[in-house]
Amino acid sequence: MPTVRVFVPASPRHAEHPHLPALAHAFAAEGVDTHFTLMGDGNMHWATAMKNIDGMTTYAVRHEHCACAMAIGYHVSDKVVSPNTRRGVRRGHGKM
Repeated sequence: MPTVRVFVPASPRHAEHPHLPALAHAFAAEGVDTHFTLMGDGNMHWATAMKNIDGMTTYAVRHEHCACAMAIGYHVSDKVVSPNTRRGVRRGHGKM
């Protein structure tokens, strides 16, 4: 089994969420080099951790379906991709 090296930078931005940079580096180690995101209050730290990876390209979108559609289109190129969305309208309004 290959060894995955994880670099966790000491950053005050991630003081509340120290696991996110490590998780983002693990995603990158698996071949994720592109990240489509709709940033909201629930995923802003994760989107920032992904964006801060060297070689990671982050695309900000305006709606959840855009992040997923762009990721599906990108995945056709046989690359590993990471779509990321916020909680969504229903969860944000307590409907679920």
